[in-house]
Amino acid sequence: MPMLRAGVAPEGALGRGRGDRGAGLVAGLVLIVAMTTGALLWLTINVDTDLVAMATADDLAFQIARAAASEIDIAGLRADPRVVRIDPVAAMARAEATASHLFTALGVNGEVIAVVVDGDRATVQLHLDGVNGVIESGVSARAVSG
Repeated sequence: MPMLRAGVAPEGALGRGRGDRGAGLVAGLVLIVAMTTGALLWLTINVDTDLVAMATADDLAFQIARAAASEIDIAGLRADPRVVRIDPVAAMARAEATASHLFTALGVNGEVIAVVVDGDRATVQLHLDGVNGVIESGVSARAVSG
């Protein structure tokens, strides 16, 4: 009969599948799953933040373009009611005032880069400081009468 000592298993007692022969593999798999889960969470949060920032930039640009397009050239409209034109000077001033108001109200840092008036269309380009860098947006709006 073999002699038993405390803490030592008799020879052949561990048997098949026992011991630490797969512990490294299990630890590696757990590490891979944890890192993949962390990366997916980070990516989800990062992409969501960028999408919200881009949507905000587009929304602000659209509101500013609508404000600029509302500055109709009244003298031109009286001369020919069929042709609606935007007053470029008034449109630029209105765009700057609207942008300043919206940026302050929403607490965002941004600037209007360009206001281009072409007949009955006002196009606004702006920069917003986002979480992951600068976000650009450009939107057009048309003036209509009626």
